[in-house]
Amino acid sequence: MSLDILKIFFMWSTILSVALLIFYSFILLVFKKHLIQKMQIFIKLPEDKISVVIFSALVFLKILSIILFIIPYFTVLIITM
Repeated sequence: MSLDILKIFFMWSTILSVALLIFYSFILLVFKKHLIQKMQIFIKLPEDKISVVIFSALVFLKILSIILFIIPYFTVLIITM
């Protein structure tokens, strides 16, 4: 597998993961109360605890996308220079 193919793969993976983060954040900002009400049906936690769970999931997704896509993309960019 050539470095150009890896560069294109990680570029599109980075774009998609950032788009997913933006979409997830937008959904949380717009529909936070509705999501919390729906989650309280399945998870018997108070509203403030569910907010922490949602924020933790967002942080986990952000860290995962940085580790799996953004760092390898910049590494391949540096190697191909």
